Amino acid sequence: MSWLPYGGDLVIAASLLGVVGSAIWIKGGIFRPDLMEEVRLYLGRNPFQVKAAILQRWEDVVAFTWLSLSFLLSLLGAVQSGRDQSRELYWAQLDTRILFPTLLAVGTALFLASVWISKWLGMRQAVPVLVNLQHELLSGALHVIRHDGLTDQLIPGAVVGPEQKTKQLAEAARRLDQVGRLVEILRRAEEGDASYGERLEAFARKFPTTTVED
Repeated sequence: MSWLPYGGDLVIAASLLGVVGSAIWIKGGIFRPDLMEEVRLYLGRNPFQVKAAILQRWEDVVAFTWLSLSFLLSLLGAVQSGRDQSRELYWAQLDTRILFPTLLAVGTALFLASVWISKWLGMRQAVPVLVNLQHELLSGALHVIRHDGLTDQLIPGAVVGPEQKTKQLAEAARRLDQVGRLVEILRRAEEGDASYGERLEAFARKFPTTTVED
């Protein structure tokens, strides 16, 4: 197997991938920013749990890929090590003060890239589902904002006082923020409810299975 790198280099690469894969797995299992939302009932459903589960799945897929490759390189490295004991390793040419920072930098870059890729893949799968789950919530909030605090379930002839309108507008704004957090479209600084709602509505209309009514 002369085409392979030296055995020691394969072992180092395998160890690095194993550490990165383990770190991603640990990150997915421990650091879950939507964890508090998962434990709450959310209008009878829990879309944060759906989002977390989909993203977790893709992180596990990426981590499993790196760990599997790590084991394969370890096996090849063990075979090659017996063939190149007298040959100088690539990494051995680097000073220790350069070697460790280099490995740390490569590992960190690989970790960040892997997390970004798994997040991107997960959100591509999760967003259509989340938008569909939040269709009624978004429609209701937009109706309240566009009709000055009146809900779409208002009984004809009923009178709504200013205090109740203010309360319903505040609830509509809170719901917009929750939908925005789910699909990761956050409210801009000083952005009003109407403008923010229009951005979320335009985003939701990109998905053919979801329509947002006035």
